[in-house]
Amino acid sequence: MDQKRQELVVKYFIQPFLTKNSSDSGCVSNSNSSVDWLQKNLGRFSVLLSLSDLLKLNTDFSPLSALEVLSPKQTAELVVLPLPGLPGKDVIINTVFDYLSKSPRERKLPEFLYHLSRLSVVTPVGCPVYQTIFVRLYQAMSALPQEMEPIIWASVYDLTESAPMDCALVPVNQQCPVSSHNATRICASVDSSSLQQLLDSGISTGRLCDFSIKQYACSQLKDLTAENLVTLLKCKLSENNTYSKETWKLFFTKASAVLDQALVLLSNQSEPVIGPAVSQALDVIGEIRVNRLTEDQLRDSVVIRKWFSGRLRLFLPSASGGFLHCLSTKNLSCDSYQAVVKEFGAQFDHMTLEQQQLVLKKLVIPFLSRPTTDSGCV
Repeated sequence: MDQKRQELVVKYFIQPFLTKNSSDSGCVSNSNSSVDWLQKNLGRFSVLLSLSDLLKLNTDFSPLSALEVLSPKQTAELVVLPLPGLPGKDVIINTVFDYLSKSPRERKLPEFLYHLSRLSVVTPVGCPVYQTIFVRLYQAMSALPQEMEPIIWASVYDLTESAPMDCALVPVNQQCPVSSHNATRICASVDSSSLQQLLDSGISTGRLCDFSIKQYACSQLKDLTAENLVTLLKCKLSENNTYSKETWKLFFTKASAVLDQALVLLSNQSEPVIGPAVSQALDVIGEIRVNRLTEDQLRDSVVIRKWFSGRLRLFLPSASGGFLHCLSTKNLSCDSYQAVVKEFGAQFDHMTLEQQQLVLKKLVIPFLSRPTTDSGCV
């Protein structure tokens, strides 16, 4: 049965029958749960109705207890729309994300996020709702398989553009500023059609460097491999071209599924990456990776060594004052801090005198001067 005929069944049979004025309108009495009611009375046709329509057919219908049988679009409606008789949006959002996060592919988290972004464009949603959603999106990025990260970042960008202008979507941290998420502005005058055609047909390694980082940032990078990303970083970071941190962030978030693996491969080089763009790239990697380390991870010197003696090693000679200052404010253990300083020391000969002094001024002295129980790491 094609969709048009399916819709005819709903419109001319199911809805009229369930709304007729009888002693058991909606056929509710012989159902023992919302899931049971939906399956008995609508079956697979339920996905053709909006959540609002379902609630009209059965005023006792509980969407939160029937998430397993809701479509991704209906689940997005549950989060966004002002529906009567339901708990507060905080409860709804957290329950939905808890459910979807347990098995993101099988429970169709990507499809839910797609509909969430689309609905938010046409439905006015208050700032607190956006803030709760963003908390859960950032939590999901850390907790879910890395293959999900670009999908979640795409939602962050989409939802940022539909959120109220004055809404602080992430907690403001003056010590570690967050780059903006405005893909529309970044890609406004960028023609990435030729690159996208090559990516879709399987781009050859020899042509990877023919396009700018901005063109990559404005393309779909789902098929980009870690090896491709290493090749790109080698050529683009050594060029004289520079890009804004917002552009690097859009690029890295789209390539985030393979970013960690690429950084490991890149770190196997013997020489640091040198070029005017390295500082901005490291700032962004710090923002989307180091800044998302948990308190326990920050105090675990094994984790810190994995990042600073491994993945970030070749970027360290170009660390900006902002990156160093942000790092100095982290709740590192003395072991973790010493692991960081050891790696900066290993890169000492690759730094200019100005850069060496910057590490001392922005990282070493501020961290050791903090009023803590082990001030000075003595």
